[in-house]
Amino acid sequence: MHIYAIIRKNKCLYVFISLLTTYSSFAFFGRTVILPRSETVNSARTLAGWQEHINDYDVGRTYWSFYIAPEYKRSFNNQQLVDFLLGGKQCFAVQGSRLPNRSTRGALLADYFGLPQDFSSLIRFAPQITDFIFDMNFYLGLDGLCEGLYFRMHAPVVHTKWDLNLSECVDMKGTSTYPAGYMAATEVQRDDLACSFHEAITGRFCSTCKQQKAFTFGDMQDALGFGRIMGRRNLSRLSDVHMALGYNFFQNDHYHVGLNMRLSFPAGNRPDPKYFFAPIVGNGHHWEVGVGYTSHMIFWSSEDALDFAGFWLDANITHLFADEQCRSYDFCDNPGSRYMLLSKIVPVDDAQVHVDGMPIDSQYQSRLYPAINQTTLSSKISMKAQVDMVAKLSVQRKGIQWDIGYNLWYRSAEQLDSRCTFPDCFAYKGDAQLYGFVSATMGDLNINDPLALNVSQSEATLCSGQGDGNFVADMEFANANADNPALASDANGNPLNQLNANDSASLMIAQQQINTSNEPILLTDCDIDICSALNPKALSHKIFTNIGYTWEHPDIGFAPFLNLGSEVEWRCNCVDDNSAISQWGIWAKMGLSY
Repeated sequence: MHIYAIIRKNKCLYVFISLLTTYSSFAFFGRTVILPRSETVNSARTLAGWQEHINDYDVGRTYWSFYIAPEYKRSFNNQQLVDFLLGGKQCFAVQGSRLPNRSTRGALLADYFGLPQDFSSLIRFAPQITDFIFDMNFYLGLDGLCEGLYFRMHAPVVHTKWDLNLSECVDMKGTSTYPAGYMAATEVQRDDLACSFHEAITGRFCSTCKQQKAFTFGDMQDALGFGRIMGRRNLSRLSDVHMALGYNFFQNDHYHVGLNMRLSFPAGNRPDPKYFFAPIVGNGHHWEVGVGYTSHMIFWSSEDALDFAGFWLDANITHLFADEQCRSYDFCDNPGSRYMLLSKIVPVDDAQVHVDGMPIDSQYQSRLYPAINQTTLSSKISMKAQVDMVAKLSVQRKGIQWDIGYNLWYRSAEQLDSRCTFPDCFAYKGDAQLYGFVSATMGDLNINDPLALNVSQSEATLCSGQGDGNFVADMEFANANADNPALASDANGNPLNQLNANDSASLMIAQQQINTSNEPILLTDCDIDICSALNPKALSHKIFTNIGYTWEHPDIGFAPFLNLGSEVEWRCNCVDDNSAISQWGIWAKMGLSY
């Protein structure tokens, strides 16, 4: 058996080798959403094999042509999707904060996902987009009213499949619990934690009774609501509906030049932030208004004009109006931070935790949140312009027609017109200990009772806590890496310990005074990274070919036609930060003209 087949059969070995051979990065990051080219915006498929049936000259009557065109389309060079969504890296390690010899090359911190502190796995992504398109196009020549006047309407039905193809090889499921104070005031048991990254990222938890429920743990009682990865996602619906009313100013048997006014109303869906890599049909639910240009020139024809060779050029330019939709954001200079945990810290007047004899003026509220649940904000998005231009050569001989052409597509970068404000009561949790433990009885407080701190780690990342981490030998769980660290005590000046007596004994870590932040550094609305949720400009090139045949029936006036075509579109590498994707497609076009 070929060595590659052996590797493919062993998923763990395959993922491990992929990890070793994949470009090394420092985080799971990239844009939170991708908006491909709308299935309706495809002048190549529209014009191919159809030019003989539209823009007729000197017919003196109303005439029409209609076609249906099923197409299969699929993305290729999917490293481009990896670059855009995942920062160029397909494979990642997921490791707990207390795993021996934890990777320093960018392993995701398993703790954020409700995985044990001694968990270890390797994950791999292979994103793919597949479309099944049933295109419908109608042309109505209104020469009976005004010579050169026409109306067009175009509306594809789409079934699309989007799949990140997440695979995981779990090396160590982990047995450790979260000690009291780390994720909650009390210990979080192993049975309450996820068994794999794949399970955690779905936001669903398979309990011992094999029932699915929302996955929560400790103080994180707000289950992952956005950015979930749930395997292949399918969507079927109508794409954008394009209409055009046009007039050919110059036309005869050998050429025509015309303009049209274009309107597109959205029938597709908005990006769905509930899922990472959620399927999209259409242009993202934007209304469009613009103009179109259409022309052709026949440079050779037979005496009976049944055989010919010519050149066609069409171009459409539209503006995409603002639409309100939810987008998920990262924080500035912290790629992938939407998957970190945030602690809620608010001002208080009567904190029992003191620093230098004075009560702290803010306190952790015993609530943890996946950051993405708070950074998914209602946003108003617009795009200035979209250009779809096609040029082709066409030759017809004895009813058989062959086209070859080029298509240029451009869409300007998304613009954020407005969005909701991010609340200023959250801090990065990092690997901080959230509670200190009373070391001496005081009033209603007993030894080992927990007291909430106000600790923050403003430089924590998706890969690790702040600085050297919170588990440096002889300082484990003591928050030495906190923002503005200060030793915490109770109202009587007794030190607060970093662990209670039970966890200190089971972990074999000596109790010592814990640090809190004086003052904590909270995240603000200015920390939202706007670019993380917006698509940059898109530019692609396409070549296509088509062969077809028309059955002429002069006696009855109907002309059925059949075409077969293919296209290859590739993202332009000359444009940095390009949101276009590479894809290929094949179609059949069947229609009737009268």
